[in-house]
Amino acid sequence: MNKYKVQELLTKRFYITNQQGATYKYYDTELQEDGLLESNIVGLVCHEHGIDYKEAKEMVKHTEFRALAPTAKYRPDKPEVFCDSGIWFKNRWVAPTFKEREGNRIPYPDLFIEHLNLALGGTTAAYVIDVLAHRLQNPYDNKPHTAFYFYHEVGGMGKSLFVDTLRHVLGEHSVKSLNTIKRLDSMSSSELWNTSWLCIEEADVTKGSSVYDNLKAYVTSDVTESDAKYKGFSKVETPAMLMLMSNRPPTFIEPNDRRFLVNKWHIDFPDDKAKTGYFKEY
Repeated sequence: MNKYKVQELLTKRFYITNQQGATYKYYDTELQEDGLLESNIVGLVCHEHGIDYKEAKEMVKHTEFRALAPTAKYRPDKPEVFCDSGIWFKNRWVAPTFKEREGNRIPYPDLFIEHLNLALGGTTAAYVIDVLAHRLQNPYDNKPHTAFYFYHEVGGMGKSLFVDTLRHVLGEHSVKSLNTIKRLDSMSSSELWNTSWLCIEEADVTKGSSVYDNLKAYVTSDVTESDAKYKGFSKVETPAMLMLMSNRPPTFIEPNDRRFLVNKWHIDFPDDKAKTGYFKEY
């Protein structure tokens, strides 16, 4: 392989992320490793392409590497590193590992839809499925300014299973899941909203609290001012829709607040044996 072809491969794999004096640091898209030095790339050229050290060092020195922007962006369906208006960004989104088998229709969607019909009722289930489909098919449309609140006094009704299903189908980086509401009140909370879905289990929101005020703001915003620690104020995209899971009905929602879709999550099993069998089959 000639040196120009090697240089082309290097520019597709390595991107500059930092510069200190004459020293550059690089991000490796293949190993997803940041902070690499020029010497690391030189060693790779020697090892992978059989080029002697002196020539490899000169080749890397004269390779025109692209620089990554200091902040990453969440862009579903785009490559790990993508160009936006001439600037190269690292993508927060990662493609899901779940793929439909070619030529075979997988029965999972039927089971998933039936599960939502049983748990939420047909009308609410249809709306939830429409929102899920719209978000997947139109990832760059502004999000609907609505949050979901699903509750039931008795656990083990499949709320967590629902979130796990979304994570597997949409991807780990498209569904963030928290087991406490407290992190939404931190200085860096805006970073949690840079995804498609933000799911909080065991949500306990107090009426009139700062957490509730934050929720109201983020549910209806697509961009916000972030004051993350040590970073100062900056505009941050907040594309995530919120999904709250709880074992109790909400007590924090104000009269005439139309931000929240509240629905009981309940499947009426005749006995524990039927319940166990249902989830085992699912």
